[in-house]
Amino acid sequence: MEPEDYRGAGDDEAHDAIRQHYETFFDREGRELTWPRGPGAHRLGAFRVLEVPPNERTALWTYASVGAYAFTPPGEEAIELVLLTEQPTGRGVELVTLAATYHQTRRLQPGHRLPLGEPWLEGGTCDAFLVSRPHPFEATFGTIPLGARSVRVLWLLPITPAERRFAGDHGVEALEQRFDDAVVEYWRPGRASVVE
Repeated sequence: MEPEDYRGAGDDEAHDAIRQHYETFFDREGRELTWPRGPGAHRLGAFRVLEVPPNERTALWTYASVGAYAFTPPGEEAIELVLLTEQPTGRGVELVTLAATYHQTRRLQPGHRLPLGEPWLEGGTCDAFLVSRPHPFEATFGTIPLGARSVRVLWLLPITPAERRFAGDHGVEALEQRFDDAVVEYWRPGRASVVE
């Protein structure tokens, strides 16, 4: 199955600001896509995923949510989600949509480990995401101002089953230290685990 071009009605100011934040940061326009099947297809409203090709900022493809902030109740921190892949893939749109659907009912936050039940990409060793601040980018990428409030951008970092267990046993900071020590190529589907 392939993602579809977004065909929604006109955006509100928040959607415009989020899309502009991404496109300004990457200095290029993205393609707005939706995932046509699954629970997100009907429950997510104007939600979509912006696919941004590589350039000088990153050699990776970026899949960034536009509209996940709307699922956050008043008084809680609003978020958007970003996933990075080595190649363009509709799976990026599907996974960001899946994570946003999960957030709609269970509230993702930094340190959350989101199981997928299958490899994130074909042939992949990772079957879950660690929800994290977007370490690959400078700090300005991680906050989107929306008038009186702001939206936090969180990264869906693919992790292996062993890494997921390690984070549960030793804490997310200990796992992130292992990633730093190993200089992980997190975008590679078949990468080795940093823990056994």
